[in-house]
Amino acid sequence: MEWGPSRGMEGIGLRGIDRLGVLALSALAVGLRAATVVSMGSDPRLSEPILDGRYYLDLSARLAAGQGWPPGPHFMSPLLPALLSVVFRVVSATPLTVHLLHAALGIATGTLLALAARRDFGAGPGWCAAILFALCGPILAMEGQVLTESLLLFLGAAALWAWPVPPTGERPGGDHGGWIRGTAPRELLFGAICGCLTVGRATFALLPLAAVTLILVRRGRAGRSGVALVLAGLAVSLLPLGIHQSTRSGAVSLMTMNGGLNLYLGNKPAARGMYSLRPEVDLEQDITATRSASILAGRSLSRLEADRFWSERARTGMLADPARTARLMGRKALLFLTPREIPQIEDFQVLEEHHLPLRLAFVRFWLLLPLAVVGTVVLVRDRNGASSGWVALILIGWLTTTVFFATGRYRLPILVGFLGLAGVGLHRICLVIGRREGWFGSRVPLAAGVIVAATQFALPSYSVERARAYDAYQMGLRLQKADRLDEALASMRRATELDPRDATNWHGVGVIFVRQGKLREAAEAYRQAIAIDPREATTRYNLAIVLARSGQETLALPEFQAAVEIDPLDPKVRTDYGIALARTGNLPAAVSQWQEALRVAPGYAPAMRALQSAPPPAAGRNPAGS
Repeated sequence: MEWGPSRGMEGIGLRGIDRLGVLALSALAVGLRAATVVSMGSDPRLSEPILDGRYYLDLSARLAAGQGWPPGPHFMSPLLPALLSVVFRVVSATPLTVHLLHAALGIATGTLLALAARRDFGAGPGWCAAILFALCGPILAMEGQVLTESLLLFLGAAALWAWPVPPTGERPGGDHGGWIRGTAPRELLFGAICGCLTVGRATFALLPLAAVTLILVRRGRAGRSGVALVLAGLAVSLLPLGIHQSTRSGAVSLMTMNGGLNLYLGNKPAARGMYSLRPEVDLEQDITATRSASILAGRSLSRLEADRFWSERARTGMLADPARTARLMGRKALLFLTPREIPQIEDFQVLEEHHLPLRLAFVRFWLLLPLAVVGTVVLVRDRNGASSGWVALILIGWLTTTVFFATGRYRLPILVGFLGLAGVGLHRICLVIGRREGWFGSRVPLAAGVIVAATQFALPSYSVERARAYDAYQMGLRLQKADRLDEALASMRRATELDPRDATNWHGVGVIFVRQGKLREAAEAYRQAIAIDPREATTRYNLAIVLARSGQETLALPEFQAAVEIDPLDPKVRTDYGIALARTGNLPAAVSQWQEALRVAPGYAPAMRALQSAPPPAAGRNPAGS
């Protein structure tokens, strides 16, 4: 079968209506995005970002205000904050602004996807890929979140559009790059785009590696100049990050400092292949996990040392039980193909229930996967060599999930690879239905798609109730920040009902009771959390403060002591422990705690005031809502 730009429009009877089709498709994409912005604008899940989203938003606002990057090397990708800081110099630094920016990027992503798919597979598959993109609900939902995935999706489509390896049989100097004339500009641009992708997520460094390998295989010695250009573009994009990381960390470093933590989270002894934190990491209080690593190491660590600590901890656990590691990686490889969107922070399935535009955009991974399988079989049978970039992108995403952990958020930038192949599959189905292609000649790819569609729901997935509990917990946090305490308490209690064995949910209930002045109820909630997770220092500390504020200093002392033993590097805990000791008459022990607080945090003002005061200040001045 012959593929190329001239193929496909005749096959589904669309000759002569390119402009009408573009207008209709553009209206669909823009209309759905406008409706999504309106619908999701009032959802606290998106208007009040937490964890990664809050980190990116606050950092972007800081940069826009001219305050510069924080001290130390980058923990997360600087790509999105750098872009947002430029935008925030002109408009307000709000999640709505980010949503509008991501929506515009979404339109550009769909355009690049359509151009790349049309060039590689023909006009018909290009149209089909663009339609699937416009109707993809998870992509629309991600555009409303202050995360890097929408930007990475755009860069992934741009990399496919600039893919420098022409199909087998096409001369290297041909116009394979669409709008890009000639080989050299395309190769340089591709390298630069891949550099940006790598800044966003280090595993994307495998994409230019795949490209240069194919260039050398197909061009031989003549491809060396092309390889040099790809690598030059890559180096230009990576150089600023490398300089920043190396100068700030004091060691040669080219990537962000979250790889070690992610490796540990995905491969720790209790890992099930998905994102999970408790009990040894608390990103709400310690977004870079440097403090958590310091507690476990027994000494204060730098960000670079913490990254290496988590990496070594992960490797040690993996090597200690190779059989478990192999089973876990196999499970993660299957989870990458699960039809549901595995949540990391926000749950797409919950967002879908609350917002009609996401339900109208009905394309999900359960549809894309079998269509992509049909398209792949069609391309293999027809010996089409233009799919290399699309397949490489998918394999990189699959490998990333297998090494780290499975989440719909990390799979989303890879969807452009699936969308291109799915466009081929959908186009073939349209040809068969329209009797432009015979059923007999398409029976193998269609049968492969049916088999995948029938079996993918048997793949491993995640606990829906646990995900709903986490959503309720996060809603409680947001409502608490808005001082809607009764609603926040109801949401936290809902979390404890859905997942009563998660200490975090009970901790959240305790914090809200403190805000409401109900100290007895708060103490009971904290005790519930401690019964589930005795090694949580923050909960121990909060219970101790509640007891001290209730006049029960004697009962507070064991909780303070446990909190200090779990987290010996927190000066706040040691200072308030000392105050409680002083109130019970043990002044020497109190002084020892204040001195130790100053040793771990020189110049810590509360400890200095406690040492200088006579008598010591009353316990419990710090809020118990950590």
